[in-house]
Amino acid sequence: MGEVYRARDPKLGRDVALKILPDTFSRDAEHLARFRREAQLLAALNHPHIAQIHGLEETHGTPFLVLELVDGETFAARISRGALPLDEALAVARQIVVAPRGAASNSVLAWFDRTGKQLAQIGPRGEYGTFQLSPDGKNIAFERGGDIWVLDIQTGVTSRLTTHPARDAYPVWSPDGKTIVFGSNRNGPLNLLSAHLVS
Repeated sequence: MGEVYRARDPKLGRDVALKILPDTFSRDAEHLARFRREAQLLAALNHPHIAQIHGLEETHGTPFLVLELVDGETFAARISRGALPLDEALAVARQIVVAPRGAASNSVLAWFDRTGKQLAQIGPRGEYGTFQLSPDGKNIAFERGGDIWVLDIQTGVTSRLTTHPARDAYPVWSPDGKTIVFGSNRNGPLNLLSAHLVS
Protein backbone atom coordinates (compact mmCIF):
# COMPACT_ATOMS: atom_id res chain seq x y z
CA MET A 1 0.00 0.00 0.00
CA GLY A 2 2.33 2.67 -1.21
CA GLU A 3 4.78 3.63 -3.90
CA VAL A 4 8.48 3.39 -3.02
CA TYR A 5 11.15 5.65 -4.52
CA ARG A 6 14.88 6.09 -4.09
CA ALA A 7 15.73 9.61 -2.89
CA ARG A 8 18.64 11.64 -1.55
CA ASP A 9 18.58 13.21 1.92
CA PRO A 10 20.57 16.43 1.32
CA LYS A 11 20.79 17.30 5.03
CA LEU A 12 22.46 14.03 6.03
CA GLY A 13 24.06 13.25 2.67
CA ARG A 14 22.62 9.76 2.28
CA ASP A 15 20.29 7.85 0.00
CA VAL A 16 16.94 6.84 1.50
CA ALA A 17 13.75 5.14 0.41
CA LEU A 18 10.51 7.14 0.36
CA LYS A 19 7.25 5.26 0.71
CA ILE A 20 4.48 7.55 -0.44
CA LEU A 21 0.80 7.00 0.20
CA PRO A 22 -0.98 7.46 -3.17
CA ASP A 23 -3.41 10.39 -3.46
CA THR A 24 -6.46 8.12 -3.59
CA PHE A 25 -5.49 6.58 -0.23
CA SER A 26 -4.23 9.76 1.45
CA ARG A 27 -7.78 11.17 1.39
CA ASP A 28 -9.24 8.06 3.05
CA ALA A 29 -9.16 8.16 6.87
CA GLU A 30 -8.85 4.37 7.26
CA HIS A 31 -5.89 4.10 4.84
CA LEU A 32 -4.24 7.12 6.44
CA ALA A 33 -4.59 5.58 9.92
CA ARG A 34 -3.14 2.29 8.66
CA PHE A 35 -0.17 4.14 7.13
CA ARG A 36 0.50 5.90 10.44
CA ARG A 37 0.25 2.57 12.34
CA GLU A 38 2.80 1.11 9.92
CA ALA A 39 5.16 3.98 10.77
CA GLN A 40 4.68 3.45 14.51
CA LEU A 41 5.27 -0.29 14.17
CA LEU A 42 8.46 0.23 12.18
CA ALA A 43 9.67 2.74 14.77
CA ALA A 44 9.22 0.11 17.50
CA LEU A 45 11.26 -2.56 15.68
CA ASN A 46 14.98 -3.04 15.27
CA HIS A 47 15.94 -6.07 13.20
CA PRO A 48 18.34 -6.71 10.30
CA HIS A 49 15.48 -7.95 8.08
CA ILE A 50 13.33 -4.84 8.65
CA ALA A 51 14.24 -1.47 7.15
CA GLN A 52 14.69 1.26 9.75
CA ILE A 53 12.33 4.21 9.65
CA HIS A 54 13.86 7.68 9.72
CA GLY A 55 10.62 9.65 9.77
CA LEU A 56 6.96 10.13 8.92
CA GLU A 57 6.60 13.31 6.90
CA GLU A 58 3.99 15.14 4.86
CA THR A 59 4.18 17.55 1.96
CA HIS A 60 1.24 19.21 0.23
CA GLY A 61 -1.14 16.89 2.10
CA THR A 62 0.64 13.71 0.98
CA PRO A 63 2.12 11.60 3.77
CA PHE A 64 5.30 9.60 3.24
CA LEU A 65 7.74 7.46 5.19
CA VAL A 66 11.48 8.08 5.07
CA LEU A 67 13.12 4.65 5.32
CA GLU A 68 16.55 3.08 5.27
CA LEU A 69 17.49 2.31 1.67
CA VAL A 70 18.28 -1.37 1.21
CA ASP A 71 20.24 -1.87 -1.99
CA GLY A 72 19.65 -4.90 -4.13
CA GLU A 73 17.19 -6.47 -6.50
CA THR A 74 13.50 -6.05 -5.66
CA PHE A 75 11.52 -9.18 -4.98
CA ALA A 76 9.20 -8.30 -7.88
CA ALA A 77 12.18 -8.12 -10.25
CA ARG A 78 13.50 -11.46 -9.01
CA ILE A 79 10.11 -13.17 -9.42
CA SER A 80 9.76 -11.78 -12.96
CA ARG A 81 12.79 -13.90 -13.98
CA GLY A 82 10.96 -17.09 -13.03
CA ALA A 83 10.23 -19.32 -10.06
CA LEU A 84 12.75 -19.40 -7.24
CA PRO A 85 14.58 -22.66 -6.56
CA LEU A 86 13.49 -24.21 -3.25
CA ASP A 87 16.70 -23.29 -1.38
CA GLU A 88 16.43 -19.65 -2.49
CA ALA A 89 12.70 -19.53 -1.65
CA LEU A 90 13.39 -20.90 1.83
CA ALA A 91 16.14 -18.33 2.40
CA VAL A 92 13.76 -15.51 1.42
CA ALA A 93 10.96 -16.96 3.56
CA ARG A 94 13.27 -17.13 6.58
CA GLN A 95 14.13 -13.46 6.18
CA ILE A 96 10.45 -12.53 5.98
CA VAL A 97 9.15 -14.81 8.73
CA VAL A 98 11.87 -14.67 11.38
CA ALA A 99 10.55 -11.93 13.63
CA PRO A 100 12.78 -10.09 16.04
CA ARG A 101 12.66 -11.77 19.45
CA GLY A 102 11.24 -9.48 22.08
CA ALA A 103 10.22 -6.81 19.58
CA ALA A 104 6.61 -7.94 19.84
CA SER A 105 6.27 -8.43 23.60
CA ASN A 106 2.68 -7.18 23.55
CA SER A 107 1.60 -8.45 20.17
CA VAL A 108 -1.40 -10.43 19.02
CA LEU A 109 -1.96 -13.02 16.34
CA ALA A 110 -4.78 -11.77 14.15
CA TRP A 111 -6.51 -12.23 10.79
CA PHE A 112 -6.42 -9.23 8.45
CA ASP A 113 -8.21 -8.57 5.19
CA ARG A 114 -6.39 -7.34 2.07
CA THR A 115 -6.77 -3.70 3.09
CA GLY A 116 -5.07 -4.33 6.43
CA LYS A 117 -8.23 -4.16 8.52
CA GLN A 118 -8.07 -6.55 11.49
CA LEU A 119 -10.92 -9.04 11.27
CA ALA A 120 -10.32 -11.16 14.37
CA GLN A 121 -7.78 -11.65 17.12
CA ILE A 122 -6.48 -15.19 17.59
CA GLY A 123 -5.26 -15.99 21.07
CA PRO A 124 -4.15 -13.70 23.89
CA ARG A 125 -1.69 -10.82 23.81
CA GLY A 126 1.88 -11.85 24.48
CA GLU A 127 5.34 -12.35 23.08
CA TYR A 128 5.14 -14.42 19.92
CA GLY A 129 8.34 -15.42 18.20
CA THR A 130 8.28 -17.19 14.87
CA PHE A 131 4.98 -18.82 13.93
CA GLN A 132 3.43 -20.84 11.12
CA LEU A 133 -0.09 -21.78 10.09
CA SER A 134 -0.79 -25.53 9.79
CA PRO A 135 -1.44 -26.97 6.30
CA ASP A 136 -5.16 -27.40 7.09
CA GLY A 137 -5.39 -23.83 8.44
CA LYS A 138 -6.77 -24.98 11.81
CA ASN A 139 -3.71 -24.47 14.05
CA ILE A 140 -0.78 -22.13 14.50
CA ALA A 141 2.58 -23.36 15.79
CA PHE A 142 4.58 -20.61 17.46
CA GLU A 143 7.50 -19.93 19.75
CA ARG A 144 6.89 -18.31 23.12
CA GLY A 145 9.32 -18.22 26.02
CA GLY A 146 11.75 -20.60 24.35
CA ASP A 147 9.16 -23.34 23.83
CA ILE A 148 7.00 -24.42 20.90
CA TRP A 149 3.26 -23.98 21.37
CA VAL A 150 0.24 -24.91 19.24
CA LEU A 151 -2.87 -22.73 19.12
CA ASP A 152 -6.18 -24.24 17.99
CA ILE A 153 -7.70 -21.35 16.05
CA GLN A 154 -11.32 -22.48 16.43
CA THR A 155 -11.26 -23.03 20.21
CA GLY A 156 -8.53 -20.56 21.15
CA VAL A 157 -6.83 -23.25 23.27
CA THR A 158 -3.02 -23.22 23.38
CA SER A 159 -0.96 -26.31 24.15
CA ARG A 160 2.72 -26.38 24.99
CA LEU A 161 4.49 -28.83 22.70
CA THR A 162 8.00 -28.59 24.20
CA THR A 163 9.10 -27.99 27.79
CA HIS A 164 12.87 -28.36 27.62
CA PRO A 165 14.97 -25.66 29.39
CA ALA A 166 16.85 -25.03 26.12
CA ARG A 167 15.48 -22.65 23.50
CA ASP A 168 13.18 -24.24 20.92
CA ALA A 169 12.27 -22.02 17.97
CA TYR A 170 11.34 -21.73 14.28
CA PRO A 171 8.47 -24.26 14.06
CA VAL A 172 7.65 -25.68 10.62
CA TRP A 173 4.72 -28.02 9.89
CA SER A 174 5.13 -31.24 7.93
CA PRO A 175 2.97 -31.35 4.77
CA ASP A 176 0.51 -33.74 6.45
CA GLY A 177 0.22 -31.51 9.54
CA LYS A 178 1.08 -34.33 11.94
CA THR A 179 4.63 -33.27 12.82
CA ILE A 180 6.33 -30.00 13.70
CA VAL A 181 10.04 -29.66 13.00
CA PHE A 182 11.83 -26.96 15.01
CA GLY A 183 15.28 -25.69 15.85
CA SER A 184 16.73 -26.25 19.31
CA ASN A 185 19.99 -25.54 21.10
CA ARG A 186 19.56 -28.55 23.44
CA ASN A 187 22.83 -30.11 22.29
CA GLY A 188 24.87 -26.97 21.70
CA PRO A 189 24.52 -25.29 18.30
CA LEU A 190 21.12 -25.19 16.64
CA ASN A 191 19.81 -28.67 15.74
CA LEU A 192 16.60 -29.73 14.03
CA LEU A 193 14.19 -31.77 16.17
CA SER A 194 10.62 -32.92 15.57
CA ALA A 195 7.52 -33.46 17.65
CA HIS A 196 4.59 -35.60 16.53
CA LEU A 197 1.10 -34.35 17.32
CA VAL A 198 -1.51 -36.63 18.83
CA SER A 199 -4.91 -36.29 17.18
